Amino acid sequence: MKCSKNKEDGMVNNTTKLFNVFIDIAKISPIRFFLQYMFSIVDAISLGMVTVQMQKVFDNAIKYFNNNSEYKMILLNLIYLMFFAILSEVSSGISEYFGEYYHDITLKTVLKNLNLKISKISPNYFNVPYNRNIINSAIIGAKSVRGLLNIIMDILFLYIPYYIFIELYMISLNPLLGISILFIFVPTIISQIIKKKYYEKLEETHAPLRREKEIYSSYIKNKNYLKETRTLGATKYIINLFKKTNYNYYDLKLIYQRKLNKIEALSKLINIIGYMSILGLSIYLIINNKITVGAFAAVYASISNLFGLFEEIFEYRLQNAVEIFVKVKKYINFLNYDEKLKNRKNAIDEISNIELKNIFFMYPSGKMAIENINLKIEKGDRIAIIGKNGAGKTTLSKLILGLYSPQRGEIYYNGIASSLLSLDSIRRRGTAVFQNFNKYKISLKENISVSDMKNENNEEKIKDTLNYAGINYNNKKFINGINTILSKEFDGVELSGGQWQKVAIGRGIFKDYDIIILDEPTAALDPIAENELYEKFEEISKGKIAIIITHRLASIKYCNKIVIMDNGKIIDIGTHKELINRSEYYRNLWYAQSELYIKNK
Repeated sequence: MKCSKNKEDGMVNNTTKLFNVFIDIAKISPIRFFLQYMFSIVDAISLGMVTVQMQKVFDNAIKYFNNNSEYKMILLNLIYLMFFAILSEVSSGISEYFGEYYHDITLKTVLKNLNLKISKISPNYFNVPYNRNIINSAIIGAKSVRGLLNIIMDILFLYIPYYIFIELYMISLNPLLGISILFIFVPTIISQIIKKKYYEKLEETHAPLRREKEIYSSYIKNKNYLKETRTLGATKYIINLFKKTNYNYYDLKLIYQRKLNKIEALSKLINIIGYMSILGLSIYLIINNKITVGAFAAVYASISNLFGLFEEIFEYRLQNAVEIFVKVKKYINFLNYDEKLKNRKNAIDEISNIELKNIFFMYPSGKMAIENINLKIEKGDRIAIIGKNGAGKTTLSKLILGLYSPQRGEIYYNGIASSLLSLDSIRRRGTAVFQNFNKYKISLKENISVSDMKNENNEEKIKDTLNYAGINYNNKKFINGINTILSKEFDGVELSGGQWQKVAIGRGIFKDYDIIILDEPTAALDPIAENELYEKFEEISKGKIAIIITHRLASIKYCNKIVIMDNGKIIDIGTHKELINRSEYYRNLWYAQSELYIKNK
């Protein structure tokens, strides 16, 4: 038994918070991140100085007409005014430039973290429809993280500094002006808090409808579905399903939007009243010689500018931030999902035997897929698992590979309970060719090496594997040899079902493994290719644990043990000779297929 510690098993179990995510984004390129918001501060100060210089221009202009000032002072103040106005525009442009650059690299990073998290979660999680809705929302949230950060940072380093500058300026003119500004935007802040609650409710109900829309849309647009959909004449039906879901999606949004519009209208009305009150107060102060005409002009300009900026914050950016935050919250919550791998620190380097004890596994639908399974498997065993469709054969294979975790019972690898082992290390020691294998739209070379990226540049091994799987990469069909893309969508080639199955087999045997599972591996192969694969089966399973899941009993002559399953249970185990003598189920199945082969001949 080889066993080691795996320090990289699972995600770090510290709670991920929005602040931690923002810090990680800042670390991507600290200098650019700092420069973006440094120029935002410069922009804020420049906007504030434009207001100050505007007052001086007006005051000196009035003094000039009253012969109390020289035109040089007006000209100097105008130059300062232009300087700060230009500085504001330049600073804003530079800040936006860095913001655009940062958006792309941030998206790449957060999606990488999300995919890493998804890859470490048990496949059991994906069997629950609600969980798939959570993932859908988390993906949207991941794409929104940078937008939320940008809004928050703009508020902190642009809007708030500008507001503080204007607030202090107003107080310096008259304390009443400073105090009055404080009460203008309070109703808007309250309205955004209320909107946040509505957006959270909307996202909860929108997520499943959004996923349904995407699925129905793929049935119409995706080439893997559209041929069959059109052949069956089901296009109209699918379109109607899409329309119905789409209607429900936007109808629900409309209901919430009406409620939000009422809140927004009331908030805006209070803002306008506050705005008019400040102007009225300014006029009162100028009439009573409390402020100068220049100060009034500056107040009017700054209030208009401030009102416009804060309308942008509260009515657009903050509202957008509230909506985005609900989605980002889903992303954060998903990152905090407990994978329950805290105690799984032991990694296994080689698997020589497996024992399943009292294994139970149930799908979310309530169907018991595996019930009280007990099975011992030794290195060198070549096992055939047979049974009707839905007997639990594929589910059992996924439990053995560590793709699913049993809900009751325990699986032991080299005598160590799987609950104590790193599932990642179990999966690394196994390989499989499932009936529903993936058709990756990448090169032939990558389609093989994807199972063992340590050897992605080992072309000799890749070519040997292709030859072994029966794929002639020198055929003119493969226009770029092993570098040919396997999809016409990307200027490559299309493969037949049998060729794709050979690619899947090659991918499965390319990696180093202790367990190999072939789930209906010859479903798309012609009889000659099928026979060639079974003849090679003994070689690829030599010194390994090998399992074939099949309906074709011709393959069992290569196996030293046969497992018969029915309704999630193992009903018999033995050799072909033993089962022919004692199992009526096996005997009937064997002779029925034997007669079929004879008739075909």
